[in-house]
Amino acid sequence: MFALIFILVMIAAALFGMMGLGSGIIYVPLLSWWGLDFATGAVPMGLLLSIATGAGAAYTYARMGLVHKGTGFAAATTVLLGAPLGVRALHSFPVGYAKIVLAAAALYVAIRALRSGEPHTHHRIYAMTLGITLLVGFLMGFFSALIGVGGGFILAPVLLASGYPAKEAVGTTAFVVTICTFTAFIFHLPTADFPAGPAILLAGAALAGARLGGTWASRHADPKTIRVLVAVVIMAIAMKVGAEGFIALAGR
Repeated sequence: MFALIFILVMIAAALFGMMGLGSGIIYVPLLSWWGLDFATGAVPMGLLLSIATGAGAAYTYARMGLVHKGTGFAAATTVLLGAPLGVRALHSFPVGYAKIVLAAAALYVAIRALRSGEPHTHHRIYAMTLGITLLVGFLMGFFSALIGVGGGFILAPVLLASGYPAKEAVGTTAFVVTICTFTAFIFHLPTADFPAGPAILLAGAALAGARLGGTWASRHADPKTIRVLVAVVIMAIAMKVGAEGFIALAGR
């Protein structure tokens, strides 16, 4: 069964590495299916794999000059505030409500990103204010720690809707996702309980897969294709997270 998990992690990393997303939305249920406890095993180990996925993609995009570091570091500062609150909320708050709110917000922004277009100029236009950047960073840290997602599906559509070129939005998202998931993982360590050996092997698979996906997307993919792919995948993730939230509340 571990061999199947290994292959699925590498495939997910390649696909999500193309889009700069952390793919925790795949890793966490996959690890839960493998038998790990959600709060102490699947979420922290999913975050570890998302670190590898984000780092692999971010490194690839950064080499191509497709990471806007100013936006990335600004968002990362408030990730540090959101992550510990997310860890605390995981053990004391009905996660179902948080998933529904997050899904609704992500769905709205993804639709806006899909309706926006690639900038028709060689000059970079960044319409996202510092305040919005800091808020998005906080939400990424909070929800990464709360439900084990990398937070990229919050940031990527906001960047696209704010006028960032598609490949730079993806590269910047991957950069922030790496910082975000690393921060959330650190705060989960005191309560984490997962097998270290398999975790290292799966992290290696995620890193390799993300490098492959990121390399192909940054060099060969059409920006419009990336924009549509990111928006559609985020809408699918939002619907999945929302459905999980309703199911969790119905079962209470």
